[in-house]
Amino acid sequence: MTDDNKQSTGYGAVKSIRLNSLKQQPHIDKVEILSITPSLYTMRVFIGNSEYLVLDHGASIRRGNAEALKQLLLGCNVDEYRLVHQSAYDEMVGQPGDGINRLSVRTSPPKGPLD
Repeated sequence: MTDDNKQSTGYGAVKSIRLNSLKQQPHIDKVEILSITPSLYTMRVFIGNSEYLVLDHGASIRRGNAEALKQLLLGCNVDEYRLVHQSAYDEMVGQPGDGINRLSVRTSPPKGPLD
């Protein structure tokens, strides 16, 4: 169902799940699309009480826009999609990077296959 891999981040170990395993899940509580840069996005999901980083070919999945990531889950049973941006400016000026400077907005599910 999920991978036993755990990747270390600044917030501790995060579980990971392969994209093909994720698509087989009967229910996904929440998908967070994380804005890394203005043109690079990655995805994490919440299933039950667990948080997972989504992997594709052994690496964190990345796409050039949020819609391309949502398209990967077309047909999956997802309760909520969110777009998340966390500013790195606090850390750049010597302030603690404690995750408070974070913007999370609800976004729509995928619109249908992209042509």
